[in-house]
Amino acid sequence: MLTLPEIYSLPLNRAAIDADHILLSPELASFVPEQTELDLGDGVMLKVHREGEILVGRGLVKKLSRLGNLLQWSGGGERVRVSGLQLDGDGHVGAGAAAPPGAYPAQTGESLHAAQRLLEAAWKGDFSSGEGFFLARELMDLSVKPGFDELLSFKATTGVTTYPHQVNTVKTVLRQMKGRALLCDEVGLGKTVEAGLVMMEYLLRGLVTRVLILTPPSLTHQWQDEMAQKFNQDFVLTDSAAFAAAGGEAWRRFPRIIASIDLAKRGDHYRHIMETRFDLVIVDEAHRLRHRNTAAWKLVNGLDKKYILLLTATPVQNDLDELFNLITLLRPGQLKTQTEFHKQFVARGDRLKPQNVERLRLQIGQVMVRNRRSSTGIQFTQRRAMTVRSDPSPEEERLNRLVTDTVRQSYLLDRPPLSRLVLKTLQTELGSSPRAVAATAERLLLGGLPPPFGSRMKEVFDLASGMDQSARLAALGKTLTPLGNEKVVIFTRYTTTLEWLRDNLKDYPLAVYHGGLNVRQKDEAIEKFHREARLLLSTDSGGEGRNLQFCHVLVNFDLPWNPMRIEQRIGRLSRIGQQKDVHIFNLSTRGTVDDQILEILDRKINLFELVVGELDLILGRLGEEKDLEETIMEIVGGSQNDDDLRARLDQVGDRLLEARGEYEQVKSLDDALFGEVTGAG
Repeated sequence: MLTLPEIYSLPLNRAAIDADHILLSPELASFVPEQTELDLGDGVMLKVHREGEILVGRGLVKKLSRLGNLLQWSGGGERVRVSGLQLDGDGHVGAGAAAPPGAYPAQTGESLHAAQRLLEAAWKGDFSSGEGFFLARELMDLSVKPGFDELLSFKATTGVTTYPHQVNTVKTVLRQMKGRALLCDEVGLGKTVEAGLVMMEYLLRGLVTRVLILTPPSLTHQWQDEMAQKFNQDFVLTDSAAFAAAGGEAWRRFPRIIASIDLAKRGDHYRHIMETRFDLVIVDEAHRLRHRNTAAWKLVNGLDKKYILLLTATPVQNDLDELFNLITLLRPGQLKTQTEFHKQFVARGDRLKPQNVERLRLQIGQVMVRNRRSSTGIQFTQRRAMTVRSDPSPEEERLNRLVTDTVRQSYLLDRPPLSRLVLKTLQTELGSSPRAVAATAERLLLGGLPPPFGSRMKEVFDLASGMDQSARLAALGKTLTPLGNEKVVIFTRYTTTLEWLRDNLKDYPLAVYHGGLNVRQKDEAIEKFHREARLLLSTDSGGEGRNLQFCHVLVNFDLPWNPMRIEQRIGRLSRIGQQKDVHIFNLSTRGTVDDQILEILDRKINLFELVVGELDLILGRLGEEKDLEETIMEIVGGSQNDDDLRARLDQVGDRLLEARGEYEQVKSLDDALFGEVTGAG
């Protein structure tokens, strides 16, 4: 049996960082010792040292380039032998270049055939062992030269209005950055659309088949809707039944996957994802990868991928090492080693203060695009929010007290008669409609409850089912009347409340949108609202994937405790393409938990006037594993009385206010450091 020597190949023109540094593949890095001598033939020796995957040596690239642009590495130990082969851009062997024994001569056929012959030779062992080896990928890349002068993706999108800054970004990523880029547009400029267009260009040219999108948990469904509605691409979610049924094989079986990065980095998921090849990886909110010792950074760094897009509006939040770590994910060695990065670009004694800023911008401009709102020429409209508070009726006050006391008495029991999910549902339905509360109470009674909760739930049901009106419903009527014929979207959390509203708004021409409709019915509902209806009654499913810029008035009949859900509602109207200021009316009943939450979100962080996309950056600075909705429920269930509840909610508001202040500082820092980076020319 013939045992081939361990040989690796490396395209020098892809690996060269500068005159003294080249980037090795992970396989080659594990093969080359930290201190070694390169044998370049004809008695030429070169001492080098390796820092991670970066090889360092004086005049290294110039000496290696004399051998060719496709290098062979063999030997190992104290001396590594290097020989070369010269290929032109079409994968042909260049005349007169140094070539290893048995190399195939140049051919006159198509470049793809030449690449295939080289691949065959490599597989036989002329160039490499063919094991753990990426020569095949690089040669095919050399042989295919798709032109990106004319973008194809615009013809394959639905309802996407593109802007000059987005077109320029896509071309820059494709032509100059070779599909490995940091997209750092200011919030609200459409980074998702830019990433989708890059993805479509590769898909349409057959350069990409398998795509993985990694997002925070709260954004997985939003990305799925965006990809389906705008780019006609069906992505499977990792929390779907189909994905779960396939087990670990799912990561290889499905060609388009959207995953929570929190899930992907855990347990068996991490193991399976590391064994899977992806053509394109897109990471949203990539500032969460700023620390290279975290599981999230190691996950993305270790993925087997060809193209990668990192999306964030705030690449630097605490120190400049975060920028180094992000760019290392895209192009290791772009900023050389961490030691040299500090020496050249970080001021002594202040890890957040840059030096040699213009040179730093030049370096990061080769992998980063950052567009600013002020330079796009797009006119952005304002958000104008108003809270409409009303006093509860005596029946509503009684129902509020009854439900909240039941939640408090049950929440901390070791074996509560009602699950925490049910308790949370009752409490949030209380801030929506009596019909929603009555429907849940009825289901609980049918299932049976032990005393005294059975009799208490019967009291809740009797009280809620007997209420045909509410202070909030009356406030809605008073809000709609002065708006004349303006189109209005009315959001509610619950289908039961939506049906109650439909029954009480029969005098208005309206359309209804909720998650129980199929795709055709949803399309018909939006078309009816666009064409003839004055009101659109929608659950939160209408806050995902559907853009309603033809309307500029929104009523939050009730409010989710998750601020991102509120943001998604507003984002259907307040986004690029909206021609008018967006007016937001928040309905609230005094004395309720929801009223206190609304006051915190409005007073502390001015939620309703934030630029689209800013909220997630603020919430991300809280540094808590659980989301804000879960935190609020723990406060409600664990509070002793209303005063205790109010004090603990105020503490949450103070943390949000502090997080907003930190975000504003980070935003100012990023603006000062990066300005507008449009990519290297």
